[in-house]
Amino acid sequence: LVLALAPLFIKVYRMYRLVGMADIRRTTIGNLQAASWTLPIILIQVVILLVFTFVDPPKQTEITENSDGVVLQRIVCGSESNTQFISHIVFEAGLILVGCVLDYMTRNLNSDVGESKQLIFAMYNIALVFTIIVIVVNIADIDSNGSKMLQAIGVFWGSVFSTAAFVVP
Repeated sequence: LVLALAPLFIKVYRMYRLVGMADIRRTTIGNLQAASWTLPIILIQVVILLVFTFVDPPKQTEITENSDGVVLQRIVCGSESNTQFISHIVFEAGLILVGCVLDYMTRNLNSDVGESKQLIFAMYNIALVFTIIVIVVNIADIDSNGSKMLQAIGVFWGSVFSTAAFVVP
């Protein structure tokens, strides 16, 4: 999500700075500068992942179930606390909020340079899919394989349709 949204946010902010600001003075934003603005967003995600890799690494848990005389044994990899899940939710919700703010800032730009409608569609799509996946995974009685599959489908759906909002038109 971060690798898809960070360059998009910087592109929209770049267009806002170049075209949308009331200040008429000459402004240039090169590709290297735009790429350097993208890196902190990606690095925050990398730091979150590294912290949880070393502080609260996933551990294997053995689950044994007896169902109608059939003994099922599964080994599930997971964490004992929900802090990683909560930190990801907070970070990704923050990204969606940043996208909505950028959309609001660029809403009056010419449609040739500003992509406000596409950005709000992408943010709505990601927020809706994200909310549905979080609710279903936490409320429904789904095993870990089903949960991971549902999350993968949600990431695929959000990525493909949000990207299509910019590429197809």
